[in-house]
Amino acid sequence: MEQSRTTAGGAKLWYEKPARAWTDALPIGNGRLGAMIFGKVNTERIQLNEDSVWYGGPVAGDNPDGRRYLTEVRRLLMKGKHVEAEELAQMGMMSIPKSLHPYQPLGELQLYHDGEKKMISNYYRDLDIEKGIARVRYSLNEVKHVRELFSGAVDQVIAVRIACDHPAKLDLRMNLSRRPFDEGTHLIGRDTLVMSGSCGQGGVTYCAAIKAVPEGGSVQAVGDFLKVRQADAVTIYIAAATTFRSVDPQTACLQRLEHAAGKGYERVKQDHEADHLALFSRAKLELGGPEEDGEAAALPTDARLQRFKDGGEDPGLVALYFQYGRYLLMASSRPGSNPANLQGIWNESFTPPWESKYTININTEMNYWPAEISNLPECHEPLFDLIDRMRPNGRITAQKVYGRRGIVAHHNTDMWGATHIEGNFMPGSIWPMGAAWLSLHLWEHYRFGVDERFLRERAYPVMKEAAEFFLDYLFEDQQGRLVTGPSVSPENKYIGPGGGVGSLCIGPSMDTQIIYTLFTACIEASGLLQADEGLRMKWESALNKLPKPQIGKHGQLQEWVEDWDEVHPGHRHISHLFALHPGKSFTCAIRPNGRRRPGGRWSAGSSTAADIRAGAAPGS
Repeated sequence: MEQSRTTAGGAKLWYEKPARAWTDALPIGNGRLGAMIFGKVNTERIQLNEDSVWYGGPVAGDNPDGRRYLTEVRRLLMKGKHVEAEELAQMGMMSIPKSLHPYQPLGELQLYHDGEKKMISNYYRDLDIEKGIARVRYSLNEVKHVRELFSGAVDQVIAVRIACDHPAKLDLRMNLSRRPFDEGTHLIGRDTLVMSGSCGQGGVTYCAAIKAVPEGGSVQAVGDFLKVRQADAVTIYIAAATTFRSVDPQTACLQRLEHAAGKGYERVKQDHEADHLALFSRAKLELGGPEEDGEAAALPTDARLQRFKDGGEDPGLVALYFQYGRYLLMASSRPGSNPANLQGIWNESFTPPWESKYTININTEMNYWPAEISNLPECHEPLFDLIDRMRPNGRITAQKVYGRRGIVAHHNTDMWGATHIEGNFMPGSIWPMGAAWLSLHLWEHYRFGVDERFLRERAYPVMKEAAEFFLDYLFEDQQGRLVTGPSVSPENKYIGPGGGVGSLCIGPSMDTQIIYTLFTACIEASGLLQADEGLRMKWESALNKLPKPQIGKHGQLQEWVEDWDEVHPGHRHISHLFALHPGKSFTCAIRPNGRRRPGGRWSAGSSTAADIRAGAAPGS
């Protein structure tokens, strides 16, 4: 049996049994078209996604009463009346309707081995992340079978090739489904099956199509199945399209299928591998030596993970994890695709967790942290395209809800670029920092590529509009500091001075840190472009009036402008460390003995071994 082969440039995930659940399946994708490979033998399930299959259309959810109640919500918060402020904000500011629509599955391709009951042996499956190809190997009654599966960005199809080592021994049938929302399939000729339908009122129309190309033997249509008989091998090409990009999705699918079939499997595969390697091979991570990695690498990946959990040393697994992260970004975010959502591109549920949206109070940004630093800048581009779609909506939300200029977005968006206060979740929804944080991804892209044209034409205009909103939105508190509000420290809750629990607040630390980073970036960018000197002076003036970082009674960096305790200490969101990462205004020194570094100005807390020191701290 083939073993895992780990190289400096890439690696394999490999297993000795099929996936038992969706989370055990192996992902392939080309940014736009993805699949989860279970590796089952007699009845295989290939779960399919296309990145524009979202339920329903754009949602215009801005609350028309937002401007009317903004001042009163602020007044209540400033007076410490958090309960009353939250009640009014829920009614007068949160969106109507409350929720965005979900990202949904495209459907499934089922493959069935036909004939008498077969004995299965010599099972093996893997995902070669270096080449972007999944494989399944097994023997049926001592006849060896090999499957290869990949989603190619060059030809925009998924290719599934199944071969056996005995002539005329391959008997298969296959069909497409989208249970429980099947709207029917139809056949075109003897070798092509088409499934189409729509995604709710105002939603996209989709099409998925498969074409079976046998080597030896024959293929024919029976009902809504394709049947392959007595073949040596068969290649199944899968295409998908929606009206998000195509006027006629079926025509787009058929053209892709015919083009791929005309090229032939080997050429399609070669072009895919060359395209994949051109990106993947740009970064290498080597940890440990061959002797350290040898024992662990000889284990299936699930056993290797368990060994690591049990305390076994495995630096090669860390390197594999790094490269797998790069692989997932490549597979779910390519030029021309939608960005990676909460589950990348892979989703089997019609009602997925958190609608599988773009959660922009941390999740979307984290998806793209590897883009520049691991040399995948092209994979960043779909996020910039989404930001472009958000800008017109962000201007409307800024005016309609806040009566301010510029652009604003909150904690969730969708394929259509929604910017309103989405949801009915007080600890998360009313958080006007989404556009500001996303705009910094454009700045990061510029800092790595130093493309002045990109800065002038794409990055700076977005940053400038995001900053414009905060020049209007910030207001002075009783101490003369410029603060935000109403806002939240994402998804966390505090215990107020009277013992009450609250979420909505004035001036959470993360807001200040993001604004500081944004204004600082705008100042630098405007200087580089020799533009907007007057605005630059306003940004510089505002920086000096932002709240300074504060150390609380527990020695912690305060999460809120007031020294409040968390309801759940150690909450999973550590939003107030934005200035440490991805921001640049704090630096951190890790001390192995847990003692403070001499001269450190801010401590991350008594339970940690980190010191936080001021680089260019907000307001300092």
